Amino acid sequence: MLAMFVGGLSVDGRRSWTGRERPPYSASATVRPRQNEGRVARLRGKCRDLNMKSKTVVVTGASKGLGLELAREFAKQGHSVVMGSRDVGVLEAAAKSVQRDAREGVAVLPLQLDVREQASIEAFWAEMKQSGVGSVDMWVNNAGTNAYNRVAVYEQSAEDVALVVDTNLKGTLLCCRQAILCMREQPFGGHIFNVDGAGVFGTPTAGYAAYGATKRAQPQLMKSLNAELKGSDIQNIGVHLISPGLVLTDLLLAGSTPAIRFFFNFLAEEPATVATWLVPRMVATTGRGQYHKYLKVPFAFLKIATGFVFRQNRYFDRAGVRVRRSDNERFSTSGVRLPEDTQ
Repeated sequence: MLAMFVGGLSVDGRRSWTGRERPPYSASATVRPRQNEGRVARLRGKCRDLNMKSKTVVVTGASKGLGLELAREFAKQGHSVVMGSRDVGVLEAAAKSVQRDAREGVAVLPLQLDVREQASIEAFWAEMKQSGVGSVDMWVNNAGTNAYNRVAVYEQSAEDVALVVDTNLKGTLLCCRQAILCMREQPFGGHIFNVDGAGVFGTPTAGYAAYGATKRAQPQLMKSLNAELKGSDIQNIGVHLISPGLVLTDLLLAGSTPAIRFFFNFLAEEPATVATWLVPRMVATTGRGQYHKYLKVPFAFLKIATGFVFRQNRYFDRAGVRVRRSDNERFSTSGVRLPEDTQ
């Protein structure tokens, strides 16, 4: 695990988990405003009214992509975040960038986590407690993969198929189990959020069949866990789903053709944009079985219909090459925007 957090120290060793002393970092927000930012701002205000205390949030798969931006947005809104990921080096750098953007008094704790392994989950929880995290209000099971290729399942290696199923389904199940065991000991309970994806409604996902199958299972898993909680008379824990839509991450862009990338101009969004929309709604969630969908079907059709007028070449040109709007923008080889800290 990360030695820097033994004893509850933060990324630079200057502050305890309680967040009483924040490192003198300058805040440099990376979230791009959305057209309905006024509505999001009003919802944030409602969240502050409904949730006076700062929450503690666990985000898995938090070293990059949507997980990183969810962690950043939680921290910007004043909630302490535990970031889990397999790649410690990338995770440390990601946590430092989140800490710089965090609201004053917010703690950011990066811990190694392999959601496929029960032993890793138990060690993750043990180190959280050793670092001073006494409770968890929200647990976001964001970790997921499609093995970063787009081929028929019979042409995939057995190892890649196992990687997808073990991460997306087994990992989500094991983390839900750990979160419930933790939250049922808390008088206030907590909320668990799983993530859907392509295939969730049973439509074919040719090229990534294993991924689609794991996402098809998510609504049923949510309903089953909530039924089990109700049957055990556990009233203060809720399991929910978030639907981020098409997000410009390595997972989405892996193996994509120029034609597919051009189509992403119409429907896809940057991770930070989606996180800005999702987080206030997640914080305000009550009860059980809530389903927060960023991209609903009517809005998707509207974006496609108006795409050639308003969104053509927004991200990719017709050759599938990422469009750079300024000299300061940097992108990975797959076309994913790199955070400012890595530029």
